[in-house]
Amino acid sequence: MGVLRVVARAPLLILLATCQVDKLTNNPPPVATLSLAPTEVRDSAAVGSTAMDGDSVAVVNAGPGTMSWSARLAMGGSWLGLVGPTSGTAPARLRLAFNPSGLPTGVYRDTVVVSAENAQGSPGRVPVEFVVHPCMPVPIALNAQLTDSLTTWDCTAPHRVTGFARLYSFAANAGDSVSVVMSSTPVDAYLVLDSSAAATAPPLAVNDSCGGAGRDACFRYLLLRTAGTYFIEATSAGTGQTGRFDLSVTRPHQPAAPTGLAQLHTDSTSAIPLGGSTEQATVVLRGVLDDPDPGDSLRLEVEVRPMGTTFTGTPTHLGNRAPSGQPGFAVVPGLANNTAYHWQARARDQTGRVSAWTSFGGSTDPDFQVVVGVTQLAFTGQPPSTTVAGVTIGPAVQITARDVLGNTMTGFTGNVTMTIAANPGGDTLSGTKTVAATSGVATFSDLSIARAGVGYTLQGAAEGLTVTSNQFTISPAATTRLAFAVQPSTTAAGAAITPAVEVAARDNFGNTTPSFTGSVTIALGANPGSGVLGGTRSATATAGIVRFSNLTIDKAGAGYTLTAAAPGLVIGTSAPFTITAAAAGKLALATAPSRQSGEPSGRGCHGRDRERPGGRLCERGGRDDGRERPRDVRRTRPQRADRHVHRDVHRHGPRGRDIGPHHSRRRPRGTARHRDPAVRHGQEWGGVPAAADRPAPGRRRKPGDPERHVGHRGDCHGRLGAVRRQPRHD
Repeated sequence: MGVLRVVARAPLLILLATCQVDKLTNNPPPVATLSLAPTEVRDSAAVGSTAMDGDSVAVVNAGPGTMSWSARLAMGGSWLGLVGPTSGTAPARLRLAFNPSGLPTGVYRDTVVVSAENAQGSPGRVPVEFVVHPCMPVPIALNAQLTDSLTTWDCTAPHRVTGFARLYSFAANAGDSVSVVMSSTPVDAYLVLDSSAAATAPPLAVNDSCGGAGRDACFRYLLLRTAGTYFIEATSAGTGQTGRFDLSVTRPHQPAAPTGLAQLHTDSTSAIPLGGSTEQATVVLRGVLDDPDPGDSLRLEVEVRPMGTTFTGTPTHLGNRAPSGQPGFAVVPGLANNTAYHWQARARDQTGRVSAWTSFGGSTDPDFQVVVGVTQLAFTGQPPSTTVAGVTIGPAVQITARDVLGNTMTGFTGNVTMTIAANPGGDTLSGTKTVAATSGVATFSDLSIARAGVGYTLQGAAEGLTVTSNQFTISPAATTRLAFAVQPSTTAAGAAITPAVEVAARDNFGNTTPSFTGSVTIALGANPGSGVLGGTRSATATAGIVRFSNLTIDKAGAGYTLTAAAPGLVIGTSAPFTITAAAAGKLALATAPSRQSGEPSGRGCHGRDRERPGGRLCERGGRDDGRERPRDVRRTRPQRADRHVHRDVHRHGPRGRDIGPHHSRRRPRGTARHRDPAVRHGQEWGGVPAAADRPAPGRRRKPGDPERHVGHRGDCHGRLGAVRRQPRHD
């Protein structure tokens, strides 16, 4: 028991020795209480910003006594830091720093942990949330004027990552136009317009300068084609530039009505007075243009109507664009001759906004009138360089009536006549050759030329004026026929026809077709002399021509013709021509002489005169005394054929009958006796030789020979038509 008492007293002695008497009493000493405020920290930054933001947490001892504390970050991310003391005695303020640099969009979280020894509520925890968000556009209304700044707190420009940007949004309708201007001194302004704030969307427009040397950027009268929300990205051309800038986003304003209206001649200088006249079919109208929007460009619109025609409010002619404050011009061509006009004008800007109409004269009297005469003609539709014979010349030939300045006289409706000027083919123009002009232009749509040729020209005439076209060619049509280019001429029989006959391949209009290279055959057409065509009768064409240089005909005759033929072509026939007889080479009797009444027959006396009924015999020796023989045994015997004649004449020994020139055939009445010098009858009539003073039998009597002689080939006479009596040699 003693030991136990000693052990129980030991803790008490220890407490007394350490002076911790309070633990021996019923009332403990006061305890510190840790209190942190706020209980949660939240912050945010734009993506791409580099400015560091900060916040703080108050450390408070809500209890008695003194409290010491220390702080730390639970996760220790790089985006959050503790700035200043991280420990101390309460009360104190623990400072936090947020660093968005390099952070993508998102939510970042950490916890600040504060500990205090022997304090209630220790350790204390404060959650921290940091949001990195994309660029946040600021809504604005059109026609806004504002001043803003680029800072490091701003996001990186979506379409220009080297600079900070301020984004603005506005709503627009389809067809709206806007002008955006950004100007600054410290910042080299840069503008981007897009239909989305996303960096991945391609921009609709970008601009770095308004055209001057300043540091501004602008969009002038940008047309918005679709309705929706549009975004303006105001940034800098330089890297990381910051500073103030001015921004205006406006709709275009309506332009002012043109002032200083004037009507001028085509030189744009000489004025046409109100109610005056011009000799030109064109006038120039002028007006000074003005627009309240700086940098706007305008154009002059005019409505020109003949007197008696009311204005419709629709422009008839437009001028070119001109800067605001400068004159605009509109050219009005094609005015009708002998016509009075009035006109009005208005201005139109590049967004399509227009001013009110302003009338030039402002009365019922004409502003000007046109009194113009045609001073020149022009081929405004030239004939093509080549046209086929007989084919309509196309495109249609056109002639335009013009004034002295070359303007088309649209009021001219007179007749224009077309003729051939240069005429290498010697043809006449076919088609409608006189045409009435329409609005100053005469159109000839059916002209054609049939004869081929190179260097044709046309000539138009009207109002005492003429004009000549360019040269052109008429080429042959398709080959359809053959024709004699060089006709055959009178030639002697058997001689070559000269000049050489030429045949041409031609179209339906008589044009030689050089493209034809086929073969042509020539023959006799009319053949009055039953002649035969000699020479080369078939030849190949060269450039559409075939030449026959050695044609002959062997018989004389008048009215010969030649024909030329080729496959698929119409046959050609020449003109009639004559073949004359050749020069004489021998003589011949064409008709035998007739016997006079009572004259001896003159026929051979070798047998009966076969042409007389009953016949009679010659005396032996060839004499014909005219007496009738009672009987003629030869009369009943048939004559031998020609093939036996020479056998009987030339055989040796006595012959049973006479042989004469008519031994085998009956000679027709009125024809000459045939004498063949190749046959000699030296032994006729019994083979009796002639006397020494007489010519030998079978030889013709020569001058000086005795009158009597043995007839040639046994004839009983010396010459035709006279009977020579000879003595008998029995």
